[in-house]
Amino acid sequence: MNAATMEFGTKGETLARLAPLVPSADFCEQILFTVSAWRQDQGPWLSDILNAFGDGLLVVRSSGLSEDTQVSSMASVFDSVISIEPSRESISKAVKTVIASYGTGPGGNQILVQPMVRDVAISGVVVTRELSIVGCRS
Repeated sequence: MNAATMEFGTKGETLARLAPLVPSADFCEQILFTVSAWRQDQGPWLSDILNAFGDGLLVVRSSGLSEDTQVSSMASVFDSVISIEPSRESISKAVKTVIASYGTGPGGNQILVQPMVRDVAISGVVVTRELSIVGCRS
């Protein structure tokens, strides 16, 4: 897959697909799961998160089916929770906050968990359109 033929997915899926295409960039590790999977059994997800990220602070982000698509952004529509303590209770509470922000949306909406980064020298946002093409001007 190259950048010209890359298929978009949810925020988490798209980040995972982009990571190998941009070897000069550092993408955060992530754990991605559906609302349905969480509701079915949150225990294994909590264990995976705690094992993957250790003692560092976490970010629990939305990765909804309707956001960051080829046709819509929906930036800031759904909740993200930052600076989460690495405990089962804190993570569970943050995940429930993100799920609640989806309203009655489909169980296929996802939750994206990443480490909270610190001391960043430079960062960026991935955009899916050339702004001058879609009528935006800087």
